[in-house]
Amino acid sequence: MKGLKYSALVLMAAALFGCDDSKSKPADNSANSEPAKTAPASNDAEAAKTDLSKAQDNYISEAKGFLPTKVNSNSSLVDLYKENNSINYKYVMDISKDELDIDQSKKITADALKTLYCSDNSEMKAFKNAFPDGAIHNYYIKDEVVFSIHLKPSDCDAK
Repeated sequence: MKGLKYSALVLMAAALFGCDDSKSKPADNSANSEPAKTAPASNDAEAAKTDLSKAQDNYISEAKGFLPTKVNSNSSLVDLYKENNSINYKYVMDISKDELDIDQSKKITADALKTLYCSDNSEMKAFKNAFPDGAIHNYYIKDEVVFSIHLKPSDCDAK
């Protein structure tokens, strides 16, 4: 059980903080560029939605470069995708349901993931801003979901 807890923590840290989506931008040459046009207020929401989608796509494309990755001796992270402003992780466990204490595993894993998710650092704040509906961790044995853990930014307020 401890292995699952620590592996989930390490995997999340690697997946989330190993993805630096900051790129160096060319210097703005104001003398040679046209003046910026002010977008109408109605386009502000659409622009924010586009920026959010780009941030989400950056996180996912960077993290997918590490997949599949072994979390521990019994599980691997095999996929991640966005859905409704949340990020969804798919883990496949190489263990039978009979060998797994599902309730205990879910509790230990949820606690470890919540600790990481609720950490107070700039990378995690940016991640939560990119995925305002949270993160969903789905654990499978064969093709069946064994348990899921859904973390939302509001979960961090209830400490």
